[in-house]
Amino acid sequence: MKYLDTNGRLFQPGLLAEVLTGRMLWVDAVHGNDDLAVRERLTVPFMTLASARDAAQSGDTIVVLPGVYDENDLAKDGVNWHFLPGAIVDYDGSGDALFDTTGGAMAFKVTGHGVFKTSAGTVRGVYLANSGDEVSIEFDEFETTGITLYSKGALTAVGHRIRSLDFDALFIQGSSENNVDVRHVEADNGIGVHIDSSSTSCVVRIRSFEIVSNGDVALGFTGGTAYIDAYEIKSTTDQAVAYDSYGNHPLHLRVNRIVSTASGGGQPAITIDLGSSSSPGQLRLYDCILISQNSSYSITSVTAGARYVLVNGTCYGNKNKESYITFKGVPGGNPDFYQSDLS
Repeated sequence: MKYLDTNGRLFQPGLLAEVLTGRMLWVDAVHGNDDLAVRERLTVPFMTLASARDAAQSGDTIVVLPGVYDENDLAKDGVNWHFLPGAIVDYDGSGDALFDTTGGAMAFKVTGHGVFKTSAGTVRGVYLANSGDEVSIEFDEFETTGITLYSKGALTAVGHRIRSLDFDALFIQGSSENNVDVRHVEADNGIGVHIDSSSTSCVVRIRSFEIVSNGDVALGFTGGTAYIDAYEIKSTTDQAVAYDSYGNHPLHLRVNRIVSTASGGGQPAITIDLGSSSSPGQLRLYDCILISQNSSYSITSVTAGARYVLVNGTCYGNKNKESYITFKGVPGGNPDFYQSDLS
């Protein structure tokens, strides 16, 4: 006897051909078939991420099974992704980003244990181009040739590691709130973390074990409001932290070690440039150890009268291992240093 389901399709008892999974689509690089795939059915998966994205409706979640997917341009407003362990997006083509919102403001989530890579051109990982973007992304690893994570909107990122081979690993602009909890942040040739906003309402909170650059500063700050909590911020070629805020914007560093291992000229751990601003700046150091190869100073300023505030602890370190912070100021006034027990 033959049975038909409610859609008129042949159903054979004992087979899972009609297992319903609600508002979910499934992608299987090995056993999927884009021509036969059916939305909301586990046993009829898509083969490609793009086909599943096109078929998905707002509110759907696309579940990606283990396999390697050479694709990009996955973002779609209202469509969420979940990557199972072993799911790898390894894109070897040109284009803008794996997740790109240049077409308009979007809101979506990416969860699970995805590994994301780009290996050609300057392809970014996540590119949030709009102030109205609201994106949350969870991953195991993100390694790109372009900027790994870029946000002009509201980004929440949680993962083990991000790395850019040629550009900045994390670049934040705009005027929204961004929260990043990534254990390892690394840039081979660019800035590890780059925060560049004209508005203090751009609030950036970062938790990390280490932030590293092997070709530029590890942390570059020109504006916004930032709270950085890390074990180590390190540059192997330049100063570890460059505070270049012309608008008196606050940067709070709760970092165990701020390190420059640059050889040659001997970069300091921190440099500060307030430009033509009459403001003293708002750099706050919490329980920091400054380490540099420079033999005489660990903070240098190109701005006379700039102020640096140490909160709750002792900051020390340069090549000669003095147990205090030493400064190199500019003609017309050395930087002022304040110590406080108030957080």
